[in-house]
Amino acid sequence: MKIYIMTDLEGIAGVRRDTECIPDRPEFAQACRYLEKEVNAAIAGAFDGGAKEVLVCDSHHGGFNFNFANLDPRARLCENNGILKLMAEIDSTFDGYFNIGHHAKAGTMHAFLEHTQCSSTFDYTINGVSYGEIGQQLLLAGDYGVPQLMISGDRKACEESESIYPGSLSVIVKEAYARNKVNCMHPDQAALLIRETCKQSMKLIGKLKPFKIKGPYDIRLTFTNTNYADKIVCSKPFLERLDGRTVRYITDDIKNILVPF
Repeated sequence: MKIYIMTDLEGIAGVRRDTECIPDRPEFAQACRYLEKEVNAAIAGAFDGGAKEVLVCDSHHGGFNFNFANLDPRARLCENNGILKLMAEIDSTFDGYFNIGHHAKAGTMHAFLEHTQCSSTFDYTINGVSYGEIGQQLLLAGDYGVPQLMISGDRKACEESESIYPGSLSVIVKEAYARNKVNCMHPDQAALLIRETCKQSMKLIGKLKPFKIKGPYDIRLTFTNTNYADKIVCSKPFLERLDGRTVRYITDDIKNILVPF
């Protein structure tokens, strides 16, 4: 069995402030150590559950968050290619994926550092349904027939996943009471729960169907202010502008849902 692990930083236990997620801040290094702890727990859980191969996608801020020497040597590592390739190297050979350290979509109340791609995004919809990065990843993996087996992050991220794709397992490692205020589980306890949950989630292989929706895909991106829409339409004139803050794009290929943005 072959497992893909998608990673982010905002939903990692021990990460409690926005500054911890910014690469040039001194506190970022410690946040990355917490990330490594949870990812190594997920890798161990995958192998405990029978995996023969694991690929980790280092996704936060385009990658380079891991000290490679600290990663479980049984796993391989890749970085994503920004928004153009959100889940780098995933393909139909994988039996499932884990989503470690994730956050809720932009605008979610009581969600830690909620956002969709970046701070300029107010909402992102496909065929009238609002999706954050969790939903985008479900669709991109689903196009290859790969189901999400488990997710970890704050409570709202896990609830968002369950609302879109019920059945996969979740580990809630913290609960926000403001965007930058959080009640957080100890990283060691989070790692224990993640390892066991990943192991148990391996039993879902062959039982969970990949997440798919029918095309064509009408994608609408609403920005927080008109300036962002001005800039993207100038650089990508093929986008249709619907109003001051919203642009539209239609594609028949789910792999292209993020390309224009």
